[in-house]
Amino acid sequence: MDFILGYSIVVTVVFMVWLVFVIQMYRKLK
Repeated sequence: MDFILGYSIVVTVVFMVWLVFVIQMYRKLK
């Protein structure tokens, strides 16, 4: 159960970092 919880946390962190990266790239293009 801890493995699934840790995996979901890692996925959430990676998704948030990717989202911030996409927003920064979008602002640079505009």
